[in-house]
Amino acid sequence: MTPPTETNPAVYYYDQGHYFLHIVKPRDEIQAFKNFMIAANFGSTRAKHQVAYCLQHGIGIKKDEKKAVEFYLENANSNPPNAASLCQLGICFQMGIGVEPDAQRAVKYYQQAVHKGNLDAMFNLAYCLRHGIGTPVDYQHAYSLYLRLAELGDPQGMKFAGNCNSAGIGTLKNDDEALKWFHRSSECDFYWGGKMEYALLLYEKAMCDIELGYTTFDPFTLNFVEAFHLIREVCDNFPSCPGLNKLTLGKFYHIGIGCQRDLQKALDCYRMALDSHFMSTNLKRECESLINDIYQTCDPSLSTVIKNELLGFDHSNGEF
Repeated sequence: MTPPTETNPAVYYYDQGHYFLHIVKPRDEIQAFKNFMIAANFGSTRAKHQVAYCLQHGIGIKKDEKKAVEFYLENANSNPPNAASLCQLGICFQMGIGVEPDAQRAVKYYQQAVHKGNLDAMFNLAYCLRHGIGTPVDYQHAYSLYLRLAELGDPQGMKFAGNCNSAGIGTLKNDDEALKWFHRSSECDFYWGGKMEYALLLYEKAMCDIELGYTTFDPFTLNFVEAFHLIREVCDNFPSCPGLNKLTLGKFYHIGIGCQRDLQKALDCYRMALDSHFMSTNLKRECESLINDIYQTCDPSLSTVIKNELLGFDHSNGEF
């Protein structure tokens, strides 16, 4: 691909910066920063945002978080304000990046960015409202932001709206709405969170039908099979996903839920889970116990321990 042709200076140099940062292989961060800076000097607010971002993260220039905040502030005070810079200022003040932490000021910047339609700011503001960071806890407002994100097509917003519907957080508990949002989120190829939630909800609905006597246990019922395929898709396509996902897939293989029972694949999943991020001590112990169960069980029938573990799946507590 050839570099973009010249139009007006601000657009041209911004496009050049984008070209050197995102298109050229290997990318040239120094040239990208130089071009963003030239475009910023021609008055491009999106170029100023890129300059600030490069300074914040040390992309093509020595890292300077304080200088980055200065650029974000300049952009936030432009006419009209740059929504991305407003959101980034919220992050800086929330996390203490280049400034002293100030949660209340962070919330104000998020609110301004939300007013301009910035999706990241909606998500961050919802997080602050849910946890009382820089503002009183307001579950209803948080839910309304997740719902707005979901309706705009954001898969993470769909997943969090589903969480709220499932647990009754900021809205009435509504399993049908939760299932709808988890399903829509699961259709996104680049986000795994909704796929896992949808898979577990499918599993729970199948188990509920069995417990209520609507149907008999069949490991290959449609909901079990679909749940298995979704969880496997997450683990295959998102190898850095939390270990709990791999642990869950291992249980499906271990028991033969939605798939043929395969103890070797179960072992592989448990071992990958042990080597993954976000594995608490209890989850690691559970993994080790399940591995031990495979090695010690000669009887091919399913052990009670594993049955109880699988029946213990629960994502209805509102944890996001």
